[in-house]
Amino acid sequence: MKKANGDAGGRLEFIDGMRAYAILMMLQVHVIGLTLADRWRDSGNALYALWRHTGGAIAPAFLFASGLVVAYLLFRDSERIDTSRLKKNFRRAAQLLILGYVLQLNPEILVYLFTGDGSFWRWLTHTHVLHAIGIGIFAVTALASLTRSVRWLFPVAALLLMHACFAFGSIVAVQDDLPGALRLFSSYVLLSHASFPVLVWTGFALAGAALGFLVVAWQLHRRVWVFPLLAVLGYVIKDRSWHILDDTYALWWTDYSEWLNYSVFTYYRLGEVLMVAGIIGLLTRFVTMPKAIHATAKETLGIYFLHSILVYGSVTGIGMDTFMHRNLDGYASGVLAVVVIVLFILYAVNAPAIRGRLPFMKYLR
Repeated sequence: MKKANGDAGGRLEFIDGMRAYAILMMLQVHVIGLTLADRWRDSGNALYALWRHTGGAIAPAFLFASGLVVAYLLFRDSERIDTSRLKKNFRRAAQLLILGYVLQLNPEILVYLFTGDGSFWRWLTHTHVLHAIGIGIFAVTALASLTRSVRWLFPVAALLLMHACFAFGSIVAVQDDLPGALRLFSSYVLLSHASFPVLVWTGFALAGAALGFLVVAWQLHRRVWVFPLLAVLGYVIKDRSWHILDDTYALWWTDYSEWLNYSVFTYYRLGEVLMVAGIIGLLTRFVTMPKAIHATAKETLGIYFLHSILVYGSVTGIGMDTFMHRNLDGYASGVLAVVVIVLFILYAVNAPAIRGRLPFMKYLR
């Protein structure tokens, strides 16, 4: 029987819904994006244009959901912060950074390691979404630790830092290089190295963390009206995204078009994520999510890691990328995406049993 407060076995359904949505949408976007033939990539086709646009909101949803669940778990005790969770989060952040580099390994890279080829260093100096999520978790956890004596400083500081990430992280991201010793951080903060420059993308994790705190403080998940309001707020932020950043830059500079052109996506995508969160939250108030969705939400790391091997050939060097790169029609590509989604839902449901047989899988929990 569905619980009136939106809880399912101690887990908030709308948070699990957000996480499951992000990972399942990522699967279909990556499979279709890899296998769809060029002749089907018609920007004039409304369905393709919609698919391509919505795909751009998946990574922001991933970061947002990560910050949301981290803050919720840290602050769910109304009296004090969960200090054991602080330590666990820092370990989790380090784990994601390491796994991010592991995913970039493949037999070719290992050969380069021993031959000294420059491609090895290109591997070492590039980062992707797991690194961004790891840094996001670290930032949220560090902020929670610093503000634990005055709890309400956390959401205020999180929102201020979110805006700083969106506005000023972009200024750094578009630079060609960093001066002096700061060059050590290039692989994490420059667009030329990082698929997700962390000074920008950490903003999505901080936005989710602010909401996660408010969920606990105000018990937002118990109030039906909150979710339509969240969707409306998201629409307003999306609509005003250009103006928010333009007004910020105009306070300090006169020539900022390059920064604005890159950073404008931040508030635009944040607005879309809030709209999705509102819709999912509203649905979970009236519809009980299947256990498979809760299982999927708990196994996002394992799904991400294993899908990278299956789809892109990470680690092994052989994946769908080897055999199906842009050579399927729209119908076959869509069916394949559904098959992969079902495959990983089954994995999520059976993950505890799999870990019992394969102990090394505990690192993907």
